[in-house]
Formats: sequence, structure tokens, C-alpha cells
Amino acid sequence: CRRRNGVNCAAKSASMGVICTASAVVKHWGCYMLRRLLLLATLLFTVPSWAVPLGDLDARFLLTRTGFSPTEAEVQNFARLERAQAVAQIVDAASAMAQKPLPPWRQPRSLAERMVLFWHNHFTSSGQKVRAAQLMLRQHLSLRTHALGNFGQMLHELARDPAMLIYLDGASNRKQSPNENFAREVMELFALGEGKYSERDVKEAARAFTGWSIDRENDAAFLFRSGQHDEGAKTVLGVSGNLTGEQVLEILLAQPACADFIVSKLWREFISPNPDAAEVRRIAAQFRGARYDIKTALRALFTSPHFFAAENRATLVKSPIDLVVGTARQLQLTYSDALPFALVAAGLGQNLFAPPNVKGWPGGEAWINSTTLLNRKQFLERLFRVDEMREVARMMPPPDLRATPDAPMPLAMRPNEVGPIQGIARLGPEGRERFRAAVANIHFDSAKWLDQYAGKPYSAVKQALLPVDPAHPIKADTDQFALLKALVLDPAYQLK
Repeated sequence: CRRRNGVNCAAKSASMGVICTASAVVKHWGCYMLRRLLLLATLLFTVPSWAVPLGDLDARFLLTRTGFSPTEAEVQNFARLERAQAVAQIVDAASAMAQKPLPPWRQPRSLAERMVLFWHNHFTSSGQKVRAAQLMLRQHLSLRTHALGNFGQMLHELARDPAMLIYLDGASNRKQSPNENFAREVMELFALGEGKYSERDVKEAARAFTGWSIDRENDAAFLFRSGQHDEGAKTVLGVSGNLTGEQVLEILLAQPACADFIVSKLWREFISPNPDAAEVRRIAAQFRGARYDIKTALRALFTSPHFFAAENRATLVKSPIDLVVGTARQLQLTYSDALPFALVAAGLGQNLFAPPNVKGWPGGEAWINSTTLLNRKQFLERLFRVDEMREVARMMPPPDLRATPDAPMPLAMRPNEVGPIQGIARLGPEGRERFRAAVANIHFDSAKWLDQYAGKPYSAVKQALLPVDPAHPIKADTDQFALLKALVLDPAYQLK
């Protein structure tokens, strides 16, 4: 009986163990399924950030970074779009615009214009050395054509561009005495970046580019002088053979460093001064995979989580063109001639078609120093005194009474109040008369601009003008015009 009971007890214990184990399995499986169901519910009912409308704040941020300070109407149009939709619309519209002939200067600016400016600062040439406005225009049109096209094709075309051949001495590159300027800059500044090549590579590449020249008797067209080309064997970045200039460019494009270099530079233009290495590699892989399609790189940049990240806002300093063109657009200034604005931008350090050197404008914090910051403030202050400046311009004497090179002009007559405008003295009598007439036609309707925000809180005006809170506190009871002026003159207005 005891044995039977012992067996019974053992069997009972075993059965209880099986039941407990089964219960544990069921319990574990139930928890697993519950977790899966919760995850599925989260995916179904949680809308990701890229699938919701941008809203005013993000729409303004996107349009500011990819264009030149949007108007309120543009912000409202994009605020209803999802991120992917907004980015697609911006990139596609810019691509279409870049393929059209040179647009009227009053046409609304977009990503296309920003990319043309970006490439102008990448493939630098200066009219001060080229000394042929027609060649600078031809290069500008090439940059415009390829601005959102294919980087490889643009590299090939700009390497043969007459203005580039003059600027970097490629037109005088002969086999008897190879000139290394273009070979060095195409590696360091145009395709690979510093540290990605050797001096030997530069010397060998320079030999490959010998014979590249221009035909001054045929509208400065590209001309290959075969008798001046070095036909010997060369080795560039590990590739050997009787290399031509075109083959060297293909060797550069085949380097992984090329896509990384371009994406890093685009990152500094659109996101922040300090690229994220892992994200750059990810986007560069897409860029290479798309055979250097620039639109692919831009879409990846603008849809990256880093683009909209809070820590990357207000990290970029407005360039002089950003400041001048963006302010004119956002405040909806009316004017008949952009000449005064071009001269202001030049005085602030960005004279278009005349970069400081082959590296272009360094940008970033280099835009700001004690002198340029003061001049930026003076330019903005003028806008709030534009009616007074128009009267000063109208009272100027006729141009024939001030034909001397150092003749004063309206906005330079009282530098302690309004600051000087550089470049006026070189315009000549007709140019100075044009400047006077242009200044007289600038108008800022502050009341109309403020009507957009009638009945809206202070924060709406602040968000329209500043990427972050103002550096200098503004009293809540400040009247609307004083508020507008205080926000525009605040240091935070220099950021985007």
C-alpha cells in the first residue's frame, strides 16, 4: 500500500510538473503574443513624424534652409504637407527650374538658386582673373544646368569650362612644363578633399591634363592641343596607363571618398557645421548608388532625422546673400533694381563672381566679425528708414556734378548713421545714377507686412523672423512696428 501510494505520489508529482511547465509555456506564449499585439497596435495607431503635416514651424524651417527666407504665403502652403511630400515638391520644382533658361531676377527664389550658389562656391572662378563677363556667364549657365543633375557630368563639363581653364591656369598646361594648379584643386576642392591623394598623384594628373586649352579665335571654346599632351604612362591613385584628363576625372569619381566629400559639404550647407559621420556614409552610399544623382543626395539629406533635429536649428550663420536676399523676400520689399542689394552683399563679404580665392567663401562663423556684424545691423536699420533714404536719394545732384571716383552717394553720405556702401565709386556716372534711382524706388510697407499677423500673438511674429528666442528680451507691451524692428535687429536674426 505504501509502495502503491509512493508510486501514486510520484506520478502525481510528475503530472503536476508537466502541468506547471505547460502553464509556464502558455503564460510565456501569452506574454509574447501580447507584446507583439502591442507593437502592432503601436505601428498601426502611432503616426511617424514624417507622415504628419509639417505645421508652420517646420515648414518655415525647411523653406528657409532650402531657399531664401519664405513669405508667409509659402509657409502656409507647405504647412499642410507631410515631410516627404514637401521635400519631393521642393526638389522636383527646383530640378525643373534649373533646366530652364536664366530666370528673371524678380522670379521667386528656390532650392535651384541656392544650389547654383552652392556650386558657384564649389567650382570657383573669379571674374577678376578671367576678365571676360561672357565666359563667367557661360560657366554660370553650366552650373545652373547641372545644379540638381549629375555631379559626374558637371565635373567633366566644368573641367573643360573656359573660365575654369583660365582661372586655374589649365589653358597654359603644356607637356614641357606641366601646370599643377588644376590637378591639385580638382582633387582637393572639387572631388576628394584634403588627405585623399598624394603629391605624386597631383604631378601625374597634371601630365594627363596637358594639352587642354581654349580657342581664343573661336569664342574661347574648349580646344585639345594634341601636340602639347603628354602621351607617356602615368599612375593616379593606383591606376596606371596612358591616362587622359577625362580618365583621371573618372578615377576620382570611382573613389569612395568622392561621394563622402560632396555629401559632407552639402551637410554643412543645409544641416550643421559638423556632419554626422555615420549618416554621411549612409547618404553617400545612396549618392554613389544613384551614379552621383544630386537629387538623390538632397532628398536623403532633407528627409534625414538630423535635418529637423532640434540641436541642428539655428546652427548656420546667414551668408550675406542669405541675409540680403532673404530679408528682401521675407519683408516683401518692392524695388526696381537689385543693384543696391548686390553692393550691400559685396560690402558684407560676398561679392558674387569674385570669391576671395580658389577655396571660395569659407562661410559659417567666418561671416561674422566686429566689422561685418556692425555693417549687417546698419543694412537692416536702413530698411526701417527706407522712406528717409528715398528722399535723400531724390535730393542728390545730377550725375555730371559728381563724376569723380570718390564722389559721395546717398547711403554713404552719413556713415555714422547709415554706414557705407562699397563699390559705388567704381560704377561711373551712369552707374551711380542707376544706383540713385534704384535706392529711390526701394519701399517697405511695414503696416501691410504686419497685417499678416493681426490678432496673432507675439510668438507668431517671432517664429516668422527668428529660428530661436531673441538674444535680447522684448517687452510684452512693445508696439507692432517696434517689435518687428527689434526682432530683425536681434543677433538671432543672423542665424537660420
